[in-house]
Amino acid sequence: MSEWQSHQRAFLEELRHVEMLKEESIRAYDVYKNCESFSKIEQVINSEKTSIEEQVYHLDNETLRDNKEIEDLDNRINYIVKQIETLNELIKSIKESNKGFINKLKAMFNSEEDESYKDHNKEKQQLLTQQLELEKCKKNKHEDLVSKLKEKEKLIKQLTKVQLQLDELNSQLQELEAYRIESKITIPEKDFWSDNNYDERQVTNLWTSDELQYRRAMLFLRAMILHKLLLIANNTTIYYAINDFKDRRKLIDANPDKVHNAWNVMHLIFPVVSTTFASFKSMYGGIPKDFIDYLFIDEAGQAIPQAAVGALYRSKKVVAVGDPIQIEPVVTLESHLIDNIRKNYHVPEYLVSKEASVQSVADNANQYGFWKSDATDSNQKTWIGIPLWVHRRCLKPMFTIANQIAYNNKMVLPSNITKVGKTGWYDVKGNAVQKQFVKEHGEKVVGLLADDWIEAIKEGKNEPSSFVISPFSAVQQQIKRMLKQQLPTRIDIERTKINQWVDKSIGTVHTFQGKEAQKVYFVIGTDNTQDGAVNWSCEKPNLLNVAVTRAKKEFYVIGDMQRIQMKPFYETIFKERNVK
Repeated sequence: MSEWQSHQRAFLEELRHVEMLKEESIRAYDVYKNCESFSKIEQVINSEKTSIEEQVYHLDNETLRDNKEIEDLDNRINYIVKQIETLNELIKSIKESNKGFINKLKAMFNSEEDESYKDHNKEKQQLLTQQLELEKCKKNKHEDLVSKLKEKEKLIKQLTKVQLQLDELNSQLQELEAYRIESKITIPEKDFWSDNNYDERQVTNLWTSDELQYRRAMLFLRAMILHKLLLIANNTTIYYAINDFKDRRKLIDANPDKVHNAWNVMHLIFPVVSTTFASFKSMYGGIPKDFIDYLFIDEAGQAIPQAAVGALYRSKKVVAVGDPIQIEPVVTLESHLIDNIRKNYHVPEYLVSKEASVQSVADNANQYGFWKSDATDSNQKTWIGIPLWVHRRCLKPMFTIANQIAYNNKMVLPSNITKVGKTGWYDVKGNAVQKQFVKEHGEKVVGLLADDWIEAIKEGKNEPSSFVISPFSAVQQQIKRMLKQQLPTRIDIERTKINQWVDKSIGTVHTFQGKEAQKVYFVIGTDNTQDGAVNWSCEKPNLLNVAVTRAKKEFYVIGDMQRIQMKPFYETIFKERNVK
Protein backbone atom coordinates (compact mmCIF):
# COMPACT_ATOMS: atom_id res chain seq x y z
CA MET A 1 0.00 0.00 0.00
CA SER A 2 2.86 2.35 0.84
CA GLU A 3 4.28 1.79 -2.67
CA TRP A 4 0.91 2.73 -4.21
CA GLN A 5 0.66 5.87 -2.06
CA SER A 6 4.22 6.88 -2.90
CA HIS A 7 3.65 6.54 -6.66
CA GLN A 8 0.23 8.16 -6.37
CA ARG A 9 1.80 11.22 -4.71
CA ALA A 10 4.43 11.35 -7.45
CA PHE A 11 1.69 11.12 -10.10
CA LEU A 12 -0.40 13.88 -8.48
CA GLU A 13 2.67 16.11 -8.16
CA GLU A 14 3.45 15.60 -11.85
CA LEU A 15 -0.19 16.24 -12.71
CA ARG A 16 -0.01 19.51 -10.75
CA HIS A 17 3.00 20.58 -12.84
CA VAL A 18 1.22 19.70 -16.07
CA GLU A 19 -1.97 21.56 -15.09
CA MET A 20 0.09 24.59 -14.07
CA LEU A 21 1.95 24.59 -17.38
CA LYS A 22 -1.30 24.14 -19.30
CA GLU A 23 -2.73 27.17 -17.49
CA GLU A 24 0.40 29.07 -18.49
CA SER A 25 -0.24 28.03 -22.11
CA ILE A 26 -3.81 29.30 -21.84
CA ARG A 27 -2.49 32.57 -20.42
CA ALA A 28 -0.04 32.79 -23.33
CA TYR A 29 -2.93 32.35 -25.74
CA ASP A 30 -4.93 35.05 -23.92
CA VAL A 31 -1.90 37.36 -24.05
CA TYR A 32 -1.60 36.79 -27.79
CA LYS A 33 -5.31 37.42 -28.37
CA ASN A 34 -5.06 40.59 -26.26
CA CYS A 35 -2.07 41.68 -28.34
CA GLU A 36 -4.04 40.92 -31.47
CA SER A 37 -7.11 42.85 -30.27
CA PHE A 38 -4.92 45.70 -28.96
CA SER A 39 -3.20 45.91 -32.33
CA LYS A 40 -6.58 46.19 -34.03
CA ILE A 41 -7.68 48.84 -31.50
CA GLU A 42 -4.38 50.65 -32.10
CA GLN A 43 -5.13 50.71 -35.83
CA VAL A 44 -8.60 52.15 -35.15
CA ILE A 45 -7.24 54.79 -32.74
CA ASN A 46 -4.41 55.71 -35.11
CA SER A 47 -6.97 56.07 -37.87
CA GLU A 48 -9.06 58.31 -35.59
CA LYS A 49 -5.96 60.32 -34.68
CA THR A 50 -5.06 60.80 -38.34
CA SER A 51 -8.63 61.93 -39.08
CA ILE A 52 -8.54 64.48 -36.23
CA GLU A 53 -5.12 65.76 -37.31
CA GLU A 54 -6.41 66.20 -40.86
CA GLN A 55 -9.43 68.13 -39.55
CA VAL A 56 -7.17 70.37 -37.42
CA TYR A 57 -4.91 70.93 -40.43
CA HIS A 58 -7.87 71.97 -42.60
CA LEU A 59 -9.21 74.21 -39.81
CA ASP A 60 -5.80 75.88 -39.47
CA ASN A 61 -5.80 76.60 -43.20
CA GLU A 62 -9.38 77.89 -43.05
CA THR A 63 -8.70 80.15 -40.03
CA LEU A 64 -5.63 81.56 -41.77
CA ARG A 65 -7.75 82.24 -44.83
CA ASP A 66 -10.54 83.75 -42.70
CA ASN A 67 -8.08 86.01 -40.85
CA LYS A 68 -6.70 87.22 -44.16
CA GLU A 69 -10.21 87.87 -45.47
CA ILE A 70 -11.10 89.80 -42.27
CA GLU A 71 -7.89 91.82 -42.66
CA ASP A 72 -8.82 92.55 -46.29
CA LEU A 73 -12.31 93.60 -45.20
CA ASP A 74 -10.83 95.92 -42.56
CA ASN A 75 -8.61 97.54 -45.18
CA ARG A 76 -11.55 98.01 -47.54
CA ILE A 77 -13.72 99.44 -44.74
CA ASN A 78 -10.93 101.84 -43.68
CA TYR A 79 -10.51 102.93 -47.27
CA ILE A 80 -14.27 103.61 -47.57
CA VAL A 81 -14.26 105.50 -44.24
CA LYS A 82 -11.49 107.76 -45.57
CA GLN A 83 -13.45 108.29 -48.78
CA ILE A 84 -16.54 109.22 -46.77
CA GLU A 85 -14.47 111.64 -44.64
CA THR A 86 -13.17 113.28 -47.81
CA LEU A 87 -16.70 113.59 -49.19
CA ASN A 88 -17.91 115.06 -45.90
CA GLU A 89 -15.20 117.72 -46.17
CA LEU A 90 -16.26 118.52 -49.72
CA ILE A 91 -19.94 118.66 -48.79
CA LYS A 92 -19.12 120.86 -45.79
CA SER A 93 -17.07 123.14 -48.00
CA ILE A 94 -19.97 123.55 -50.45
CA LYS A 95 -22.34 124.32 -47.59
CA GLU A 96 -19.94 126.93 -46.16
CA SER A 97 -19.60 128.61 -49.50
CA ASN A 98 -23.40 129.01 -49.80
CA LYS A 99 -23.82 130.93 -46.52
CA GLY A 100 -24.99 134.56 -46.66
CA PHE A 101 -27.56 136.35 -48.88
CA ILE A 102 -25.27 137.14 -51.74
CA ASN A 103 -23.74 133.62 -51.83
CA LYS A 104 -27.21 132.13 -51.87
CA LEU A 105 -28.18 134.36 -54.83
CA LYS A 106 -25.00 133.19 -56.61
CA ALA A 107 -25.82 129.57 -55.86
CA MET A 108 -29.31 130.01 -57.29
CA PHE A 109 -27.80 131.00 -60.61
CA ASN A 110 -24.84 128.49 -60.42
CA SER A 111 -26.31 125.02 -61.28
CA GLU A 112 -22.87 123.33 -61.41
CA GLU A 113 -22.25 123.84 -57.73
CA ASP A 114 -25.69 122.47 -56.91
CA GLU A 115 -25.08 119.34 -59.03
CA SER A 116 -21.68 118.76 -57.40
CA TYR A 117 -23.29 118.89 -53.97
CA LYS A 118 -25.87 116.30 -55.03
CA ASP A 119 -23.23 114.00 -56.58
CA HIS A 120 -21.12 114.05 -53.44
CA ASN A 121 -24.10 113.20 -51.31
CA LYS A 122 -25.09 110.39 -53.63
CA GLU A 123 -21.54 108.97 -53.65
CA LYS A 124 -21.44 109.23 -49.87
CA GLN A 125 -24.65 107.22 -49.57
CA GLN A 126 -23.25 104.53 -51.87
CA LEU A 127 -20.10 104.32 -49.79
CA LEU A 128 -22.11 104.09 -46.57
CA THR A 129 -24.11 101.23 -48.08
CA GLN A 130 -20.87 99.45 -49.08
CA GLN A 131 -19.49 100.05 -45.60
CA LEU A 132 -22.55 98.45 -44.00
CA GLU A 133 -22.32 95.43 -46.30
CA LEU A 134 -18.62 95.01 -45.58
CA GLU A 135 -19.20 95.37 -41.84
CA LYS A 136 -21.90 92.71 -42.04
CA CYS A 137 -19.59 90.41 -44.05
CA LYS A 138 -16.80 91.03 -41.54
CA LYS A 139 -19.12 90.18 -38.66
CA ASN A 140 -20.15 86.90 -40.35
CA LYS A 141 -16.55 86.03 -41.07
CA HIS A 142 -15.58 86.77 -37.50
CA GLU A 143 -18.39 84.59 -36.15
CA ASP A 144 -17.32 81.81 -38.52
CA LEU A 145 -13.72 82.18 -37.36
CA VAL A 146 -14.73 81.99 -33.69
CA SER A 147 -16.76 78.86 -34.46
CA LYS A 148 -13.80 77.26 -36.20
CA LEU A 149 -11.46 78.13 -33.36
CA LYS A 150 -13.87 76.53 -30.91
CA GLU A 151 -14.07 73.47 -33.17
CA LYS A 152 -10.27 73.36 -33.31
CA GLU A 153 -10.07 73.60 -29.52
CA LYS A 154 -12.54 70.73 -29.25
CA LEU A 155 -10.52 68.63 -31.75
CA ILE A 156 -7.27 69.31 -29.89
CA LYS A 157 -8.90 68.04 -26.70
CA GLN A 158 -10.00 64.91 -28.61
CA LEU A 159 -6.50 64.55 -30.03
CA THR A 160 -4.99 64.77 -26.54
CA LYS A 161 -7.42 62.13 -25.30
CA VAL A 162 -6.66 59.84 -28.27
CA GLN A 163 -2.91 60.28 -27.76
CA LEU A 164 -3.30 59.28 -24.11
CA GLN A 165 -5.20 56.18 -25.23
CA LEU A 166 -2.42 55.35 -27.69
CA ASP A 167 0.26 55.84 -25.04
CA GLU A 168 -1.62 53.53 -22.66
CA LEU A 169 -2.15 50.99 -25.43
CA ASN A 170 1.52 51.08 -26.45
CA SER A 171 2.51 50.57 -22.83
CA GLN A 172 0.25 47.49 -22.62
CA LEU A 173 1.57 46.19 -25.96
CA GLN A 174 5.15 46.58 -24.74
CA GLU A 175 4.29 44.62 -21.58
CA LEU A 176 2.66 41.88 -23.67
CA GLU A 177 5.61 41.80 -26.07
CA ALA A 178 8.01 41.51 -23.12
CA TYR A 179 5.93 38.60 -21.81
CA ARG A 180 6.02 36.94 -25.22
CA ILE A 181 9.82 37.27 -25.43
CA GLU A 182 10.42 36.00 -21.89
CA SER A 183 7.88 33.18 -22.08
CA LYS A 184 9.10 29.67 -22.91
CA ILE A 185 5.80 28.98 -24.65
CA THR A 186 5.70 29.14 -28.45
CA ILE A 187 3.71 32.27 -29.32
CA PRO A 188 3.31 33.56 -32.91
CA GLU A 189 5.52 36.43 -34.02
CA LYS A 190 3.94 39.49 -35.62
CA ASP A 191 4.59 38.21 -39.16
CA PHE A 192 3.64 34.61 -38.32
CA TRP A 193 0.50 34.63 -40.49
CA SER A 194 2.07 36.36 -43.49
CA ASP A 195 2.13 34.56 -46.85
CA ASN A 196 5.94 34.49 -46.79
CA ASN A 197 5.98 32.54 -43.52
CA TYR A 198 4.16 29.42 -44.76
CA ASP A 199 6.90 26.87 -43.96
CA GLU A 200 7.45 28.05 -40.39
CA ARG A 201 3.69 28.12 -39.80
CA GLN A 202 3.41 24.45 -40.74
CA VAL A 203 6.23 23.18 -38.50
CA THR A 204 5.53 25.34 -35.44
CA ASN A 205 3.65 23.81 -32.51
CA LEU A 206 1.88 26.77 -30.90
CA TRP A 207 0.80 27.27 -27.26
CA THR A 208 3.14 24.66 -25.82
CA SER A 209 6.68 24.48 -24.42
CA ASP A 210 9.48 21.94 -24.12
CA GLU A 211 8.84 21.74 -20.39
CA LEU A 212 5.15 20.99 -20.90
CA GLN A 213 5.97 18.24 -23.40
CA TYR A 214 8.53 16.77 -20.99
CA ARG A 215 6.10 16.91 -18.05
CA ARG A 216 3.38 15.25 -20.11
CA ALA A 217 5.76 12.40 -20.94
CA MET A 218 6.68 12.05 -17.26
CA LEU A 219 3.00 12.08 -16.31
CA PHE A 220 2.38 9.24 -18.76
CA LEU A 221 5.21 7.20 -17.21
CA ARG A 222 3.85 7.87 -13.71
CA ALA A 223 0.42 6.76 -14.91
CA MET A 224 1.88 3.55 -16.34
CA ILE A 225 3.41 2.71 -12.94
CA LEU A 226 0.03 3.21 -11.24
CA HIS A 227 -1.55 1.15 -14.01
CA LYS A 228 0.86 -1.71 -13.33
CA LEU A 229 0.27 -1.56 -9.56
CA LEU A 230 -3.50 -1.52 -10.12
CA LEU A 231 -3.31 -4.68 -12.23
CA ILE A 232 -1.11 -6.43 -9.66
CA ALA A 233 -3.43 -5.48 -6.79
CA ASN A 234 -6.49 -6.82 -8.66
CA ASN A 235 -4.92 -9.93 -10.17
CA THR A 236 -7.71 -12.29 -8.98
CA THR A 237 -10.48 -10.16 -10.49
CA ILE A 238 -8.48 -9.81 -13.67
CA TYR A 239 -7.88 -13.57 -13.83
CA TYR A 240 -11.63 -14.32 -13.79
CA ALA A 241 -12.32 -11.52 -16.27
CA ILE A 242 -9.77 -13.00 -18.68
CA ASN A 243 -11.50 -16.38 -18.41
CA ASP A 244 -14.81 -14.70 -19.19
CA PHE A 245 -13.16 -12.98 -22.14
CA LYS A 246 -12.02 -16.35 -23.51
CA ASP A 247 -15.62 -17.61 -23.25
CA ARG A 248 -17.20 -14.36 -24.55
CA ARG A 249 -18.80 -16.00 -27.59
CA LYS A 250 -20.60 -18.50 -25.35
CA LEU A 251 -21.62 -15.81 -22.83
CA ILE A 252 -22.65 -12.98 -25.17
CA ASP A 253 -26.30 -14.09 -25.50
CA ALA A 254 -26.86 -15.48 -21.98
CA ASN A 255 -24.86 -12.95 -19.98
CA PRO A 256 -23.83 -9.92 -22.08
CA ASP A 257 -22.95 -7.83 -19.00
CA LYS A 258 -20.25 -10.33 -18.11
CA VAL A 259 -18.76 -9.98 -21.58
CA HIS A 260 -18.92 -6.18 -21.38
CA ASN A 261 -17.12 -6.30 -18.02
CA ALA A 262 -14.51 -8.69 -19.47
CA TRP A 263 -13.90 -6.28 -22.34
CA ASN A 264 -13.54 -3.38 -19.89
CA VAL A 265 -10.90 -5.36 -18.00
CA MET A 266 -9.12 -6.20 -21.27
CA HIS A 267 -9.13 -2.52 -22.19
CA LEU A 268 -7.65 -1.80 -18.76
CA ILE A 269 -4.86 -4.32 -19.35
CA PHE A 270 -4.36 -3.25 -22.98
CA PRO A 271 -5.43 0.42 -23.33
CA VAL A 272 -4.70 0.22 -27.07
CA VAL A 273 -6.17 -2.69 -29.04
CA SER A 274 -5.08 -3.02 -32.67
CA THR A 275 -7.18 -4.85 -35.23
CA THR A 276 -8.53 -4.66 -38.78
CA PHE A 277 -12.04 -3.90 -39.98
CA ALA A 278 -12.22 -7.47 -41.32
CA SER A 279 -11.76 -8.96 -37.84
CA PHE A 280 -13.61 -6.26 -35.89
CA LYS A 281 -16.95 -8.08 -36.05
CA SER A 282 -15.57 -11.30 -34.56
CA MET A 283 -13.78 -9.33 -31.82
CA TYR A 284 -16.53 -6.90 -30.81
CA GLY A 285 -19.67 -8.79 -31.84
CA GLY A 286 -22.53 -8.11 -29.41
CA ILE A 287 -20.84 -5.03 -27.92
CA PRO A 288 -23.23 -2.05 -27.58
CA LYS A 289 -23.12 1.47 -28.99
CA ASP A 290 -20.47 3.91 -27.67
CA PHE A 291 -18.57 1.17 -25.83
CA ILE A 292 -15.13 2.22 -27.16
CA ASP A 293 -13.90 5.63 -26.01
CA TYR A 294 -11.62 6.43 -28.95
CA LEU A 295 -11.36 4.80 -32.36
CA PHE A 296 -8.25 5.67 -34.37
CA ILE A 297 -8.48 4.60 -38.01
CA ASP A 298 -5.06 4.41 -39.67
CA GLU A 299 -4.66 4.38 -43.47
CA ALA A 300 -8.27 5.56 -43.68
CA GLY A 301 -7.78 6.45 -47.35
CA GLN A 302 -7.61 2.72 -48.18
CA ALA A 303 -10.75 1.67 -46.26
CA ILE A 304 -14.20 1.56 -47.84
CA PRO A 305 -16.79 3.48 -45.75
CA GLN A 306 -19.12 0.51 -45.18
CA ALA A 307 -16.28 -1.49 -43.60
CA ALA A 308 -16.05 1.06 -40.78
CA VAL A 309 -19.76 1.21 -39.85
CA GLY A 310 -19.63 -1.36 -37.02
CA ALA A 311 -16.56 0.21 -35.44
CA LEU A 312 -17.97 3.73 -35.76
CA TYR A 313 -21.26 2.65 -34.14
CA ARG A 314 -19.43 1.28 -31.09
CA SER A 315 -17.15 4.30 -30.61
CA LYS A 316 -17.76 7.59 -28.83
CA LYS A 317 -15.09 9.56 -30.69
CA VAL A 318 -13.29 8.82 -33.95
CA VAL A 319 -10.05 10.11 -35.46
CA ALA A 320 -9.53 9.10 -39.11
CA VAL A 321 -5.93 9.42 -40.31
CA GLY A 322 -5.15 8.81 -43.96
CA ASP A 323 -4.12 10.24 -47.28
CA PRO A 324 -6.65 10.30 -50.13
CA ILE A 325 -3.77 10.90 -52.55
CA GLN A 326 -2.25 7.51 -51.82
CA ILE A 327 -3.67 4.05 -52.57
CA GLU A 328 -7.44 4.16 -53.02
CA PRO A 329 -9.81 1.49 -51.64
CA VAL A 330 -9.97 -1.78 -53.54
CA VAL A 331 -13.59 -2.19 -54.68
CA THR A 332 -14.59 -5.33 -56.58
CA LEU A 333 -18.14 -4.24 -57.45
CA GLU A 334 -18.76 -2.68 -60.86
CA SER A 335 -19.29 1.08 -60.92
CA HIS A 336 -22.78 0.83 -62.43
CA LEU A 337 -23.93 -1.45 -59.58
CA ILE A 338 -22.65 1.02 -56.99
CA ASP A 339 -24.36 3.87 -58.86
CA ASN A 340 -27.67 1.99 -58.97
CA ILE A 341 -27.55 1.37 -55.21
CA ARG A 342 -26.63 4.99 -54.54
CA LYS A 343 -29.41 6.38 -56.72
CA ASN A 344 -32.01 3.99 -55.31
CA TYR A 345 -31.32 5.22 -51.77
CA HIS A 346 -30.74 8.87 -52.82
CA VAL A 347 -27.23 8.93 -51.35
CA PRO A 348 -24.69 11.58 -52.50
CA GLU A 349 -21.88 10.32 -54.74
CA TYR A 350 -19.14 11.42 -52.34
CA LEU A 351 -20.51 8.89 -49.80
CA VAL A 352 -21.01 5.93 -52.13
CA SER A 353 -18.69 5.47 -55.12
CA LYS A 354 -15.67 3.42 -56.14
CA GLU A 355 -13.41 6.28 -55.02
CA ALA A 356 -15.11 6.90 -51.64
CA SER A 357 -13.05 5.98 -48.57
CA VAL A 358 -13.37 6.41 -44.82
CA GLN A 359 -10.94 9.32 -45.18
CA SER A 360 -12.89 11.08 -47.95
CA VAL A 361 -16.16 10.73 -45.99
CA ALA A 362 -14.45 12.06 -42.85
CA ASP A 363 -12.97 14.94 -44.88
CA ASN A 364 -16.38 15.93 -46.19
CA ALA A 365 -17.71 16.04 -42.61
CA ASN A 366 -14.83 18.28 -41.54
CA GLN A 367 -15.37 22.03 -41.48
CA TYR A 368 -11.61 22.68 -41.47
CA GLY A 369 -9.49 21.97 -44.53
CA PHE A 370 -8.76 23.22 -48.04
CA TRP A 371 -9.75 22.64 -51.67
CA LYS A 372 -7.04 20.67 -53.46
CA SER A 373 -6.79 20.99 -57.24
CA ASP A 374 -6.66 17.75 -59.21
CA ALA A 375 -3.21 16.87 -60.57
CA THR A 376 -4.48 16.60 -64.15
CA ASP A 377 -7.38 19.10 -64.08
CA SER A 378 -7.00 22.31 -62.04
CA ASN A 379 -10.76 22.98 -62.29
CA GLN A 380 -11.49 19.70 -60.47
CA LYS A 381 -11.15 20.24 -56.72
CA THR A 382 -11.35 17.90 -53.71
CA TRP A 383 -11.99 18.92 -50.11
CA ILE A 384 -9.16 17.75 -47.81
CA GLY A 385 -9.85 17.95 -44.06
CA ILE A 386 -7.12 19.23 -41.70
CA PRO A 387 -4.13 18.49 -43.94
CA LEU A 388 -0.88 17.79 -42.09
CA TRP A 389 1.68 19.25 -44.47
CA VAL A 390 4.93 18.59 -42.60
CA HIS A 391 6.79 15.65 -44.15
CA ARG A 392 9.67 14.06 -42.23
CA ARG A 393 10.31 10.69 -43.91
CA CYS A 394 11.91 11.43 -47.26
CA LEU A 395 14.91 13.48 -48.22
CA LYS A 396 14.93 15.48 -51.43
CA PRO A 397 14.48 14.69 -54.34
CA MET A 398 11.84 12.13 -53.18
CA PHE A 399 10.13 14.85 -51.16
CA THR A 400 10.17 17.23 -54.13
CA ILE A 401 8.73 14.62 -56.51
CA ALA A 402 5.83 13.72 -54.20
CA ASN A 403 5.17 17.38 -53.43
CA GLN A 404 4.92 18.23 -57.13
CA ILE A 405 2.89 15.28 -58.40
CA ALA A 406 0.43 14.92 -55.50
CA TYR A 407 0.33 17.88 -53.11
CA ASN A 408 0.41 21.08 -55.19
CA ASN A 409 3.75 21.91 -53.52
CA LYS A 410 1.97 22.44 -50.19
CA MET A 411 4.13 19.99 -48.21
CA VAL A 412 6.92 21.35 -46.02
CA LEU A 413 10.25 19.74 -45.20
CA PRO A 414 11.57 20.88 -41.78
CA SER A 415 14.55 23.21 -42.09
CA ASN A 416 16.75 20.93 -39.95
CA ILE A 417 16.58 18.22 -42.67
CA THR A 418 19.36 19.48 -44.92
CA LYS A 419 20.79 16.26 -46.36
CA VAL A 420 20.02 15.38 -49.98
CA GLY A 421 19.14 11.84 -51.01
CA LYS A 422 19.48 10.08 -54.35
CA THR A 423 17.06 9.47 -57.17
CA GLY A 424 18.02 7.68 -60.37
CA TRP A 425 16.66 5.76 -63.34
CA TYR A 426 18.23 2.50 -64.54
CA ASP A 427 17.43 2.36 -68.24
CA VAL A 428 16.78 -1.36 -68.76
CA LYS A 429 14.92 -2.63 -71.84
CA GLY A 430 13.61 -6.08 -72.69
CA ASN A 431 10.59 -8.13 -73.69
CA ALA A 432 7.91 -9.19 -71.21
CA VAL A 433 7.99 -12.95 -70.65
CA GLN A 434 5.36 -13.36 -67.93
CA LYS A 435 2.57 -10.76 -68.22
CA GLN A 436 4.37 -7.48 -67.37
CA PHE A 437 7.58 -9.12 -66.09
CA VAL A 438 10.77 -8.37 -68.04
CA LYS A 439 13.64 -10.77 -67.26
CA GLU A 440 16.30 -8.08 -67.72
CA HIS A 441 14.59 -5.99 -65.02
CA GLY A 442 14.74 -8.95 -62.65
CA GLU A 443 18.42 -9.55 -63.35
CA LYS A 444 19.18 -5.89 -62.65
CA VAL A 445 17.35 -6.12 -59.31
CA VAL A 446 19.24 -9.29 -58.31
CA GLY A 447 22.58 -7.56 -58.96
CA LEU A 448 21.62 -4.40 -57.06
CA LEU A 449 20.27 -6.29 -54.05
CA ALA A 450 23.32 -8.56 -53.91
CA ASP A 451 25.44 -5.39 -53.62
CA ASP A 452 23.09 -4.04 -50.92
CA TRP A 453 23.45 -7.26 -48.92
CA ILE A 454 27.25 -7.21 -49.16
CA GLU A 455 27.35 -3.55 -48.06
CA ALA A 456 24.96 -4.20 -45.15
CA ILE A 457 27.07 -7.13 -43.91
CA LYS A 458 30.24 -4.99 -44.10
CA GLU A 459 28.53 -2.38 -41.94
CA GLY A 460 27.57 -5.02 -39.37
CA LYS A 461 23.85 -5.00 -40.18
CA ASN A 462 21.63 -8.07 -40.25
CA GLU A 463 20.08 -7.17 -43.61
CA PRO A 464 19.77 -4.24 -46.02
CA SER A 465 16.99 -1.68 -45.65
CA SER A 466 15.80 -2.00 -49.25
CA PHE A 467 12.40 -2.52 -50.88
CA VAL A 468 11.54 -3.67 -54.39
CA ILE A 469 8.12 -2.35 -55.40
CA SER A 470 6.16 -2.78 -58.62
CA PRO A 471 2.69 -1.76 -59.80
CA PHE A 472 2.11 -5.32 -61.04
CA SER A 473 1.70 -8.63 -59.16
CA ALA A 474 3.38 -10.66 -61.92
CA VAL A 475 6.52 -8.53 -61.68
CA GLN A 476 6.93 -8.84 -57.91
CA GLN A 477 6.18 -12.60 -58.01
CA GLN A 478 8.85 -13.30 -60.62
CA ILE A 479 11.40 -11.08 -58.90
CA LYS A 480 10.78 -12.93 -55.63
CA ARG A 481 11.34 -16.23 -57.43
CA MET A 482 14.60 -15.02 -59.02
CA LEU A 483 15.92 -13.60 -55.74
CA LYS A 484 15.20 -16.78 -53.79
CA GLN A 485 17.04 -18.78 -56.47
CA GLN A 486 20.02 -16.51 -57.13
CA LEU A 487 20.79 -14.45 -54.01
CA PRO A 488 22.01 -17.43 -51.92
CA THR A 489 24.56 -18.18 -54.67
CA ARG A 490 25.95 -14.62 -54.55
CA ILE A 491 26.14 -13.95 -50.81
CA ASP A 492 27.06 -16.13 -47.88
CA ILE A 493 23.72 -15.93 -46.04
CA GLU A 494 21.41 -18.72 -44.97
CA ARG A 495 18.74 -19.38 -47.62
CA THR A 496 15.91 -19.33 -45.05
CA LYS A 497 16.92 -15.87 -43.88
CA ILE A 498 17.09 -14.58 -47.45
CA ASN A 499 13.67 -16.05 -48.26
CA GLN A 500 12.14 -14.38 -45.20
CA TRP A 501 13.70 -11.07 -46.17
CA VAL A 502 12.50 -11.41 -49.78
CA ASP A 503 8.91 -12.12 -48.67
CA LYS A 504 8.74 -8.96 -46.55
CA SER A 505 10.79 -6.65 -48.80
CA ILE A 506 9.37 -7.28 -52.29
CA GLY A 507 5.77 -6.62 -53.28
CA THR A 508 3.25 -4.44 -55.08
CA VAL A 509 2.75 -0.78 -54.24
CA HIS A 510 -0.63 -1.60 -52.66
CA THR A 511 0.98 -3.83 -50.01
CA PHE A 512 3.67 -1.32 -49.02
CA GLN A 513 1.60 1.71 -48.04
CA GLY A 514 2.56 2.73 -44.50
CA LYS A 515 6.01 1.09 -44.73
CA GLU A 516 9.42 2.65 -45.30
CA ALA A 517 13.01 1.73 -46.17
CA GLN A 518 16.30 3.54 -46.69
CA LYS A 519 16.31 2.53 -50.37
CA VAL A 520 13.52 1.64 -52.81
CA TYR A 521 13.73 0.11 -56.30
CA PHE A 522 10.60 0.74 -58.36
CA VAL A 523 10.36 -1.86 -61.13
CA ILE A 524 7.91 -0.76 -63.81
CA GLY A 525 8.06 -3.90 -65.97
CA THR A 526 6.21 -3.99 -69.36
CA ASP A 527 7.59 -3.80 -72.88
CA ASN A 528 6.73 -1.89 -76.06
CA THR A 529 3.46 -3.79 -76.50
CA GLN A 530 2.14 -2.98 -73.01
CA ASP A 531 1.90 0.79 -72.95
CA GLY A 532 -1.67 0.54 -71.65
CA ALA A 533 -0.42 -1.08 -68.43
CA VAL A 534 2.08 1.75 -67.89
CA ASN A 535 -0.62 4.34 -68.59
CA TRP A 536 -2.78 2.70 -65.91
CA SER A 537 0.04 3.10 -63.36
CA CYS A 538 0.17 6.86 -63.95
CA GLU A 539 -3.44 7.83 -64.69
CA LYS A 540 -3.48 9.28 -61.15
CA PRO A 541 -0.57 10.37 -58.93
CA ASN A 542 -1.61 8.01 -56.09
CA LEU A 543 0.41 4.92 -57.01
CA LEU A 544 3.66 6.72 -57.82
CA ASN A 545 3.21 8.95 -54.77
CA VAL A 546 3.15 5.88 -52.51
CA ALA A 547 6.12 4.28 -54.29
CA VAL A 548 8.33 7.37 -54.07
CA THR A 549 7.49 8.14 -50.43
CA ARG A 550 8.47 4.66 -49.23
CA ALA A 551 12.10 5.69 -49.77
CA LYS A 552 13.77 7.63 -46.97
CA LYS A 553 17.13 8.23 -48.69
CA GLU A 554 17.30 6.62 -52.15
CA PHE A 555 14.77 5.90 -54.90
CA TYR A 556 15.54 4.21 -58.22
CA VAL A 557 13.31 3.44 -61.18
CA ILE A 558 14.08 0.34 -63.25
CA GLY A 559 12.50 0.36 -66.71
CA ASP A 560 12.56 1.60 -70.29
CA MET A 561 13.53 5.26 -69.85
CA GLN A 562 13.00 6.36 -73.45
CA ARG A 563 9.47 4.94 -73.60
CA ILE A 564 8.23 5.99 -70.14
CA GLN A 565 10.13 9.15 -69.12
CA MET A 566 7.60 11.64 -70.56
CA LYS A 567 4.44 9.99 -69.25
CA PRO A 568 2.41 11.82 -66.55
CA PHE A 569 4.18 11.92 -63.16
CA TYR A 570 7.04 9.72 -64.46
CA GLU A 571 8.18 12.91 -66.18
CA THR A 572 8.68 14.59 -62.77
CA ILE A 573 10.76 11.64 -61.51
CA PHE A 574 12.90 11.83 -64.66
CA LYS A 575 13.47 15.59 -64.32
CA GLU A 576 14.23 15.50 -60.58
CA ARG A 577 16.68 12.59 -60.66
CA ASN A 578 20.17 13.52 -59.43
CA VAL A 579 21.94 10.23 -60.18
CA LYS A 580 22.57 9.91 -63.91
